[in-house]
Amino acid sequence: EIFHEHSTHLIYLNEHLSANKYISSKIPDRIRQNVQQNFRGGSRHPPYFLHGGHGSGKSTLLSHIYSQVSDWFEHVKVHRLIRYAAATPRSAYNLELLRVICQQLAIILNIPEGYLPKDASFDPLYINNWFQNLLKHCEDLHNEILFLFIDDLHKLNPLDCDIVAALSWLPISLPWNVFLVVSTTVPIESLKLTPIQKERFKYSDYFYDLALEQNETLVRKVNESESFEEYVNGIFDVMEHRFGVKGFSRLAIYITCSEYGLTETEFLELLMPTQDSEAFIDSRNGGFNFSTFLTARNVMRPLLREKLMSGKLLIVWRHGLCSDITKVRYMTPEISRAVHSEIVNLFFPPDSDESDEISSEQHSRKSSIQTQQDDNVTQIITLGPDISYSIRHVEESWHHLIKSDDTKKLKEIAVCNFDFLLAAVQTVSISYLRCLIEHVRCYILDRDIELVYYTIRKSSDVLTRDPMQLGAQLISWLKSVAAHEGPQALLSVTVQSATAWCDGYTVPLLVPLTGWLPVPLPSQIRCMTVPGPGPVRCIEVSPSKQHLILSPKVGDPQLWHIMSNSLVHTFK
Repeated sequence: EIFHEHSTHLIYLNEHLSANKYISSKIPDRIRQNVQQNFRGGSRHPPYFLHGGHGSGKSTLLSHIYSQVSDWFEHVKVHRLIRYAAATPRSAYNLELLRVICQQLAIILNIPEGYLPKDASFDPLYINNWFQNLLKHCEDLHNEILFLFIDDLHKLNPLDCDIVAALSWLPISLPWNVFLVVSTTVPIESLKLTPIQKERFKYSDYFYDLALEQNETLVRKVNESESFEEYVNGIFDVMEHRFGVKGFSRLAIYITCSEYGLTETEFLELLMPTQDSEAFIDSRNGGFNFSTFLTARNVMRPLLREKLMSGKLLIVWRHGLCSDITKVRYMTPEISRAVHSEIVNLFFPPDSDESDEISSEQHSRKSSIQTQQDDNVTQIITLGPDISYSIRHVEESWHHLIKSDDTKKLKEIAVCNFDFLLAAVQTVSISYLRCLIEHVRCYILDRDIELVYYTIRKSSDVLTRDPMQLGAQLISWLKSVAAHEGPQALLSVTVQSATAWCDGYTVPLLVPLTGWLPVPLPSQIRCMTVPGPGPVRCIEVSPSKQHLILSPKVGDPQLWHIMSNSLVHTFK
């Protein structure tokens, strides 16, 4: 897992380096002098921040510095570790990013207890302390230096599990031989940092704003006379002229709506008409065939990235600005929901009367997850007769279930489905599953989801040591809930599935026959902070139970989303 994650980010790095876009900048020399001064003087120091807008050269500069640091020191062992935030599921959340970094550091530093301590727990507080302890371990090393690089720090998803502030784990004082270099499009004031972090990270020797003349970074552009936004819009105009507005907009919207990218086969399933096999496919009418799709990819190549993740070659935008422009030019909330629903149906084909005819096609498209157990018995996770959970479901599909606004389907085939939960634990980790459910909670307030979330949260220590105890933990915590709600309730089905899996598992498991644990819900789920002058005169819950309508004594009534604590609308 750690090797594959690191290799994915190295592919990103090599892509930046092979593009050969870096021309010149004074920043690398200034950072080199500062690093050498701190290293030789044994001084503690804050991280280095690179701040700039879209197309300013942040990622190119960060990658260039990564390639140079080995030459800054003679007769010193240099360790380097790089992450491009949100490029993969394991780099999209603070908890997962830090967990994998800690495990990789443990391997790099050859920690005697291995890459996972005996008392390990994928709990935010433990992971945070583990990271700090590994940095202290580095401080005791002689003639060794560690560089950590994180690109696009602002893309990390802030979740409830984050302590104090989402990025509070960033050290304000690093050991003399550990250096952290990060880049961000968002100003430091807008990052989810603690007040003391914001103050320390602004030191002139450690904060470099690429918009300032003294920090100007020159990168090679296709056309020096136009801005990056104009360049992207120009390619979009060319694509519209060649493939039609309807055809290109569909392709651009699918790329934008994908979370980590889709494969070529998945794009063709979405874009290729299947009603009439002999019909002429014209991209101007919104359809693509193998030939036109390949041609479109070649024309768009400067804006696209092909990344290898979890054994799949995925197509994504190379720049976040492409998504922003697509949303402005082609997308509305209704179109977004419809497209996410289409992608959901790609992963979870709906039942139809022709299921017998298409079952072989679905079977070829869906790959089962096979994980090797200790006794060499292979366990296959399946959902229904012809849908198998793959790592693509765990990494990609649930994002579209959220954004399609189909809460019922999200619960039934993902968040409250035992097979999906087990697939997430087996193919990634318990900390990823926790991040996944917390991500869902940012959008939806639902009792079933809360029960599953707090069950996973209370079981973190056990599941860190043995993920195969997931079924037993769900039974322990949710059996009393299932008994109260009846056999047809969703969580009852979850407990039944967990029990059936435990019964069929060949390795010994400790499975409770009775349930005595209390319902794993706290007395308070969400605390909202609403700014405004004066007291609130009236509070009402919306019919969907996802929003609060507040009527202040002074001012207009407001509609607030509960789980994100965000203002949605003001009634004038």
